[in-house]
Amino acid sequence: MNRIRDLIRMDFITMNGGKNNMKSLAIISTLLMLLGGFFISPLFGAVITPLTVAGFFPIMIFQNEIKYHAEKLPALLPVRRRDLVTSRFLMMTGLYAAVIFICYLVMLISMLTGFYKQAMNGEDLLSMLAQKTQFTEYGLFHLAVCIGAAAGLKIISITLKQYFSDSSILAAALGVKEQNGKKNKQRAVSSVIIIAVTVLIMLVLGGLIPIGPAFSLIFEMLMQLAAIADGWIFGIVVLAAAACSAFYDYVCTVLSYDEKEI
Repeated sequence: MNRIRDLIRMDFITMNGGKNNMKSLAIISTLLMLLGGFFISPLFGAVITPLTVAGFFPIMIFQNEIKYHAEKLPALLPVRRRDLVTSRFLMMTGLYAAVIFICYLVMLISMLTGFYKQAMNGEDLLSMLAQKTQFTEYGLFHLAVCIGAAAGLKIISITLKQYFSDSSILAAALGVKEQNGKKNKQRAVSSVIIIAVTVLIMLVLGGLIPIGPAFSLIFEMLMQLAAIADGWIFGIVVLAAAACSAFYDYVCTVLSYDEKEI
């Protein structure tokens, strides 16, 4: 355990050493998302902030390591590879959980005070969706928090798994190393699909896009299942599924990194 703690400390020192532009960008972006959620809609902060944090944090943590081409340095240390993987998964998930918890508290304060409704003159996406579904505003908010947190956790675990497999993935994002066109195209397509699906779901929930009778029936059944206990059960199930998936990524990373030639 002491070894894992020392490895986490080493990563923090590496992150804070040198010029880390991504750290400032990650902090500013997160603050902007929090302010947007506080003043515009808690639903915005509950969904967008976790995705923003999950997208920036891995690059922020490993920017200096990639920039100074120190990816292979941990392999020279007298530590087991599985300890390195464990320390980085624990560090990333711990930081992510702390930021998401702060985000949740800020959004909850906005809801309890009703400040976002005053700022938007009573118009709010959360209220509109709650009226069109079987959720209360608080139930829909907590469900959005669970879904956003689960999606961000999965993004972080996948990014860490890919980084241990091939560090050029983040190197290309930082512009340090060219990445092949096929991988760039796959990442671009994935991002477009995620954004399109999110927008489509919001439009369907808001009633702006009509759906056929068959799809309407299926959609209503899914909404009724999700609305049990005002969305709490479904939200917990989503979080549990994301945690299990992240643990699976961790185990796969440990096994593959142990056999990787560095």
